[in-house]
Amino acid sequence: MVDIDINNLSKEEALHLQARILGYKKMPPSIREFVMNDYYLGKLFGHGGLYPYWMEVLEKIYPTPIHTAYPFVIYTGAIGSGKSTITKIQAMYTLCRLDHLDNFDYFGVVITKTLDFIFSHTTTAKAWSDQIGSINTWWYESPYFSTEFKWSDSLYKFIADGPRTNNTIGGDAIFYHFSEVNFIDYSKAKYKIDQAFDRYKSRFLRVKDYFGGIIVDSSAAGDESIVDYMIQNYPENMLVIREPIWVIKGHLGTYGKTGWFQVYIGDPVREPFIVAGSWRRTPDAEYDPDDNVPLDSDTWLTDECDPDKVIWVPYELYSNYRSDIYLSLQNTAGLSTTSTDIFFSDQKKLLECYQIPQHVPDIIVADFYDDEQYYQQVMSQLMQEVPKEKIIYIGIDMGVSGDLAGFAISYFDDWIYREGKKTIEFKTKTPLAIAISRKSGQETCITKIYNLIKDIDEAGWEIGAVVTDQYQSTQLRQDLSRINIYSYLKSVDRTYDPYIFYKLQVYRGYQKTVHNNLLISEQRQLIDTGYKVDHKTSAESKDISDAVVNSVYAIRDNIDYADQISKKFSVKSQLEILRSINKTGVYKEIAESRYKF
Repeated sequence: MVDIDINNLSKEEALHLQARILGYKKMPPSIREFVMNDYYLGKLFGHGGLYPYWMEVLEKIYPTPIHTAYPFVIYTGAIGSGKSTITKIQAMYTLCRLDHLDNFDYFGVVITKTLDFIFSHTTTAKAWSDQIGSINTWWYESPYFSTEFKWSDSLYKFIADGPRTNNTIGGDAIFYHFSEVNFIDYSKAKYKIDQAFDRYKSRFLRVKDYFGGIIVDSSAAGDESIVDYMIQNYPENMLVIREPIWVIKGHLGTYGKTGWFQVYIGDPVREPFIVAGSWRRTPDAEYDPDDNVPLDSDTWLTDECDPDKVIWVPYELYSNYRSDIYLSLQNTAGLSTTSTDIFFSDQKKLLECYQIPQHVPDIIVADFYDDEQYYQQVMSQLMQEVPKEKIIYIGIDMGVSGDLAGFAISYFDDWIYREGKKTIEFKTKTPLAIAISRKSGQETCITKIYNLIKDIDEAGWEIGAVVTDQYQSTQLRQDLSRINIYSYLKSVDRTYDPYIFYKLQVYRGYQKTVHNNLLISEQRQLIDTGYKVDHKTSAESKDISDAVVNSVYAIRDNIDYADQISKKFSVKSQLEILRSINKTGVYKEIAESRYKF
């Protein structure tokens, strides 16, 4: 036996050694060689037959000749972009890799049945003609497949399937291709895909990083679809490709030569529209009214419009969007106007906003039956991060028995100035955001939340407003009104506006939020369901996030008051000045009778 020092091996030598360990009789071609070399598929795709964009995607999926980085892939988006072609290339590359394998011993897989390649379409006939038929045509164009690869001696089997059939029973399916699943019955598509994942993982989980996989290719649809379901529920090792046609065909240079315009893709309360006055030479160009191409639209973007739903479209497609904006969004941009997606798609900007230090636990707990109060648990955060000269706004998401209760404090920070002039935009800060929990078997004590607000008020902070959701909050608001603290009801589950405003603050860099890890987890997993902002099924809650958003939006609702200096702070400052020069009198008497310090 020869000892091998793997630390001294080159990258290529290490790869060949691993191939031998895995059971390869010889090294398969790389994906680029497979596509470009005439011996494999080069006669079909090696001379400009494959868009460079797709070659990059394939190399991302197959980083080496023996490794698969993404066994589960979704191709969605624009029509005519080559999604099904890529999937069929992947099927043939999987066959090529298997053909170079000597045995499955390393993976602990015993082959007792055929290794099935399942091709599913809107009908079984379409699966035969559009998927398997195309591969059979390619077969004879490839010297490798038509001469070296011996199908008759192999264990491989192509199977066509559709929503009304169940032809996959009996074999061992190592490769699945689901085509145009957005255009078949949702429940049937879900059953087929769930079944495929269960069968693949139960049989070939150990080989998923090397062979086979599950691939879905489907154009965008107008309603929420099975593709959205997969994106939400199968995140592990899932690669999602959803690009507009002008990105995929960008190498041709046919798009954007005459400029670009903006399109708002729509949301639950606003229809899609072409943005008025949005034409630019490039998306990054400054607006120049003397250089603008008129657009047939008088609809402008407002602060209520979600910035993640604005796209730049090549002017060459303007007539398409003017004629049918819904169809164009689906066919050329590859977007569903009602698709479910991550709410904060720009996760980098979201993470940048958590700049305020956290001095208390993410979750505070107090026994329902003892005298311990929440104020003592959050006092250090208040004293270090909440200036008393600011008027504060409190948001509460009330969870009594099931969820946590979210509690957040925000305040107006400063106006935004441009060229020395004050704008209507402003900065906000959220220095306190916590979850309030209870001991096992108990409910959250609403009285202690009331006491927390009362203690904050008596400690010298001026409370501009307390905003609560609707659940179990009426009594709290009534109790607060008795001590002259203004409160009102707003549910972020009934309107998009608070979350859209908060997102705009974050994306513009105008919001700084406390670094609460639970809050960060909540906000990173928020999704747009099509009718409200919710959390993924895998996430436990969004209680702190709702409280934060309500407290920040309360500043917008009360901006004429929120930007002022706290009256309590002003009076206290004046009293301290008076004391410093040993002056007393009626002003001190009146002030100290109204404000408690």
